Amino acid sequence: MTSAQKLLLFLQATMSLIILGYVSYQLIKARQENHKYKLYALRDRLLFLMATKELDEDSLIFQTFYNTLVGSIKEIKDLSLWNIAKASVAARSALQEKRERLGIEIDASSPEVKKFVMDFYHTMMEIAVANSPLLVLFIKLASHKAVSQVGRYITKFQIFIRERQQYEAYRYFENRGGFAT
Repeated sequence: MTSAQKLLLFLQATMSLIILGYVSYQLIKARQENHKYKLYALRDRLLFLMATKELDEDSLIFQTFYNTLVGSIKEIKDLSLWNIAKASVAARSALQEKRERLGIEIDASSPEVKKFVMDFYHTMMEIAVANSPLLVLFIKLASHKAVSQVGRYITKFQIFIRERQQYEAYRYFENRGGFAT
């Protein structure tokens, strides 16, 4: 093989890698846009439910899901498992006192609103799975027989303290003055 042929082969390989990288980048961007459009569709359905008087604009359901959807649309490029988990923890702490009321509102709502809530959770899980290879690995491992056997083995030895035992240990030290508040 002559040096000219080697050069041409090198240029062809380099150009192929550049084109492959560009196509991969465009596919990732298209997937993010697809997720964004799914969130737009959910947001539009929520607004339609409000416009048809299925939901009140001041209801906790509308406020919670609308704010979540708008925030997710803004941050779709960074919508990974880690960011979803952080947002979920923040939302949980913010809605801790409202959580029971939100559940009651959802239970008392119309079937269309309940379907919207289910579609919201399905879409968010789909986005989380699509953006997190680690979550896909956990899901695949959880369905594996060996992993479930290891889980049963760990619970037999009670390596993890049950909640009641934690509470009793806390009460013991609290009564001893260990960390009473």
